[in-house]
Amino acid sequence: MTSPSLELIVDLTTSVHAGRRSAGMSRVEREFARHFANLRPDDVRCVAWSGDDTRFDPTPAPGSEQAAPTRSPRTHDRRVLLVTGGSWLSNARYLRALDHQRRALDSELAVVVHDLLPLIRPHWFPVADATRNSANIAAMTALADLVLVYSESTDADLRGAIDRHELARCDVRRIRLGAGLTTPRTRRTAPRALRRLTDRPFVLYVSTLTYRKNHEFLCNVWRVLAARLGTRTPRLLLVGRTAAEHGAFADRLRRDPELREHVVQLDHVDDDMLDWLYRRCLFTVYPSLYEGWGLPVSESLSYGKVCLAADTSSLREAAGGCTPLLDPFDHAAWCTTVERLSTSPAALREAGARVHQAPRMPTWDDAAHSVLAALETPPAARARVAGASPRIVLRQGLEAEADADATARLALRRRGRLGMLIDDNDRITGVAIAARCSTTAPLPGPVHVSVSGVTLGAWRPDDAMAEGRHVVLVPPAVLTDRALLDVEWVGPEDLPGAAGPIIAVEDLHVRPLTAAEQERADARYRVGWPHGRPIRFGAGHGGHRMLGDGWSEPAPWGVWSDGPAASLTFAPFPAVTGVMWLQLRVRAFIQPQAPRLAVRVLLDGHLHAVWRFAHPRDREPAERLVEIPSGRDLVTITFEIPDCRSPRDIGLGDDPRRLGVGLLSGQWFLTRPRRSSHAGGSSR
Repeated sequence: MTSPSLELIVDLTTSVHAGRRSAGMSRVEREFARHFANLRPDDVRCVAWSGDDTRFDPTPAPGSEQAAPTRSPRTHDRRVLLVTGGSWLSNARYLRALDHQRRALDSELAVVVHDLLPLIRPHWFPVADATRNSANIAAMTALADLVLVYSESTDADLRGAIDRHELARCDVRRIRLGAGLTTPRTRRTAPRALRRLTDRPFVLYVSTLTYRKNHEFLCNVWRVLAARLGTRTPRLLLVGRTAAEHGAFADRLRRDPELREHVVQLDHVDDDMLDWLYRRCLFTVYPSLYEGWGLPVSESLSYGKVCLAADTSSLREAAGGCTPLLDPFDHAAWCTTVERLSTSPAALREAGARVHQAPRMPTWDDAAHSVLAALETPPAARARVAGASPRIVLRQGLEAEADADATARLALRRRGRLGMLIDDNDRITGVAIAARCSTTAPLPGPVHVSVSGVTLGAWRPDDAMAEGRHVVLVPPAVLTDRALLDVEWVGPEDLPGAAGPIIAVEDLHVRPLTAAEQERADARYRVGWPHGRPIRFGAGHGGHRMLGDGWSEPAPWGVWSDGPAASLTFAPFPAVTGVMWLQLRVRAFIQPQAPRLAVRVLLDGHLHAVWRFAHPRDREPAERLVEIPSGRDLVTITFEIPDCRSPRDIGLGDDPRRLGVGLLSGQWFLTRPRRSSHAGGSSR
C-alpha cells in the first residue's frame, strides 16, 4: 500500500458528464474512485472539470453525499492527479484543462490509457475523429508523468506506438481491472422499462454501437437463428448508446421486420438495471474486433455467466481461459455456438461449470490496490527545457541537455519532434513558434520545419543561423480541434559528423499571430510549395491550390488556360535568399489549323520571357524553365496568351474554351536543373 505521504486527486469528469448512463469508462472511473475513497478516506478527494474553462470543481466520491474538502487535512509529500476515464481522448479543451490543473496543484499526472485504437486502427473511425484522437493520445503520453495500462495487449500496443508514431517516451506501469458492479440493491423483479423485453430468455451484449464492436455481424447471426428457431429464438438485448457514425445501422435495425422482435437496443441503462440484466440473462456475447480489455467479459464472468467472446486482442486475457472464444469473422461458428448454448441446457450448464471453476475474478478492491501499488514509486522526472513555454512538450529526437551554466536546451540531430499544446484562442489567431537556435557545425542545407505534416518554413545555415532567433508562422487553418500540434525539424541528408547534434534550440516560446502575420501565414499555407517536391496540376492533386484566374477545370492529365491570361501563385518553402529555378512541364494548344503560339511569361507583373511553340515540333509536353530572383515570399507567374483559340474556332468540335498553355506538373530548385529543354529567358 502506498505511503501516507501520497495525496490522490481522482478526476471524475467522464462519469460526471455521462450522468447515470452505464458506459464502460464511466463504470471504471466510478469504481476506482469509490474504492480509493474507502481505502484511504483522508488521502483521497475527487474533482471534475467544469466544462467551461480550466476550472475543476470538488465532487463527491461515488456512494458519498458530500465532496471532500478542497485541501486534505493531512500534509503530504506527493500529490497525484489520477485520470481513469477517457473523455480526454476526444476533447482537447479538457486535456488542456488537465495540464493546467496539474500545474496549479503542483502534482504528478497519472492517466489510464484504455486503448490506442485511433493510432493503430484509424480506419475504424471517421477521419476527423481518428486525427483528433491520435493527436490527443500523443499529447497525453507527452504530458503524463505515469501511464497506466491494464492489459498485456495495450501495453504492447503502447510500446510499439512509441516507436512507430514517435510518441514521447513515458513511464508505463501495469495495473489490474476489477469486475462486477457495485449497486445499491439487488432487484427481485424486472425494472418497469425491461418487463416487456424480458418475457422470454435473452442474451446480453453490453457495448456502444460502433463499427469495431461488430454489432452488424452479430445481428446477422440472429437473423439465421430466427430463421432456424422461430419463436424459440432468444431475444438479443444490445445495451449501449449509438456512436454518431453508426446511426444509420441503428435506424436500419429498428426498422428491420425480420429482427424487430428478436433484437432490441437499450440506451440509458443505469448500473441497477444492468445488474438485473446480468443476473437474468442466459449468457452474454462480445464479438468485438479489438479491445483494450473487454470489461463486459469480466463482468459477465463475475456474475457466473458464460460469455461467448471474440478470439482477439485483450479479450483473451479478459476471458481467462474459462469461456468460449471464436473468430469474430466466422459467421458459421457463431451461429452454431449461439444456437447450441440457447437450445441445450446441458451445453450451457457445462460451459457455466467452467466459469464457476475458474480462479476468482479480481475485484475492484484488488484493482484499487494495484493502482496504489503502481503509484508507490515516484516517476522519473520529465525532461523540461529552461526558459521554454510550459505549452511545449518533448517527443522524440530532441534531447534536453544542460550547458556549463546548467541552462537546459534542446539538442537536435537530423530529425526531431516536439508537441505544442494549443487552445481555443490559438485556433482564432494562429500562433508563432519562436526559438533561439545555434549550430554546432556548418550545415549543407536547410532545416525544414513542419507543423502537423504541413511544411511551414525552414531555417537556413546562413550567418543568422549561427546564433539567431527564428520564427515559424502557423495559420489558424492548421490548428484543428486537437490538443497537440506536431512540430518536426528535419535537417539535410548529408550531415557533417552524423553522430553529433546539429542545432541547439533554446528559449522556445509560442505567441499569437499579429493580423499582418496571420494574413501572411494564411497565404503561404494556402499556396506552399516545399523545395524539391514535384507538384501535379491535374484533378485531385495539390497544384490546384496555386491556380489563380484564367484556368479551366483541371483534368486528370493537368489543366488548360482559358482566355488571354492565367496566373499561378506559390510560396517557396524554405523562403529563398538567392536565385531559384522553377521547372514546369507544359504543353501548348497548337494544331495544323493554328500551328504557332507565343506565351508571354510575367514574373510579379514584369515581363520575364516569351515561350514560343510551333507545330509539329512542340506537340509533346516539355519542360520550360523560369529563373526567379531572390527575396520573394510569394511568387506570382502570369501567362499572357493573346492568340489563344478555342477548338470550335478552328473546326475541332464544339469546345468553346480559348485554350493556350497547359500545365502538367512542376518542381523548383536552388540550382539550375540540367534536363530542362528550354530556359525561360532564352526566347525573348
